[in-house]
Amino acid sequence: MKDCNPVDAAECPHCSTVFQVRTFDTDGAGYVIWDGCETVPVFCPLCGGRIGGR
Repeated sequence: MKDCNPVDAAECPHCSTVFQVRTFDTDGAGYVIWDGCETVPVFCPLCGGRIGGR
């Protein structure tokens, strides 16, 4: 896990769930919003704990 890019996989420090981001933010027309940064998870989808980030 430590060698993975957080864009590819993340591990929750609270519940140890390992997951990957499979959906991206879209605008009203359904287009993916590419704002020039990578999509890194901020919250765990299982327990809701904060993963990191800002």
